[in-house]
Amino acid sequence: MIDNYCIAANIRYYRLQRGMFQEDLGEALHVSKSLVSAWERGVNHVPRQRVPEIARALQVSEEQLLGLTEEDRDYLQSLRDSVGMT
Repeated sequence: MIDNYCIAANIRYYRLQRGMFQEDLGEALHVSKSLVSAWERGVNHVPRQRVPEIARALQVSEEQLLGLTEEDRDYLQSLRDSVGMT
């Protein structure tokens, strides 16, 4: 299960690392600044389908945005390998 508060903290962290304001991220994602704020505070859940788009806007991998550990990444890679995804 995806931890919404981990994603919320990571959105804020990576946004600030990129020197972006909430408004900047909102414009990049075509959403309001208030929605970005709600995601960062964990008030609204980040829709699963938005994760790739947010990660691209923040210039991080989806795994980084989701806060996955090295063990999680290895497990996901083994699943991808087992079904022929790379």
